[in-house]
Amino acid sequence: MIPIYEYVSIIPELVLAITGMLIMFAEPLFKPKTTRQPLGVVAFLGVAAAMFATYRQLHITWATEEGQLGSAFFNMLQIDHFSIFFHLLVLTISGIVILFSLDYVEKEGIQAGEYYALILFGTVGMCLMSSAQELVMVFIAL
Repeated sequence: MIPIYEYVSIIPELVLAITGMLIMFAEPLFKPKTTRQPLGVVAFLGVAAAMFATYRQLHITWATEEGQLGSAFFNMLQIDHFSIFFHLLVLTISGIVILFSLDYVEKEGIQAGEYYALILFGTVGMCLMSSAQELVMVFIAL
């Protein structure tokens, strides 16, 4: 059994994955010709929450002597300043993409729930790849 403290290392990814699933479950509840912009707002709020969780991880890494949170999940993930930097970079870019696509999705008639969920799930994979220590984890993140 995996100890509960190891889940701290993947809190941003968990937040993004849960937000993506909520968006996919909520999209069929909208009426056919109504706006889907609230889904984009929820996706952006999920990215913002993941950025806050990553920021909190940064303070945890500064609290250790070596400057790293450590490895988790049988040494498959390493949380350090390198991975946190790329988490913040990827999350910032994803947030900007979501904000810029709020009107575009409506104008082009794209399925908003799938679009925003795919952005969030892709972000989860990129964040996991920045923390991966094993090739198996890189493959899973892909």
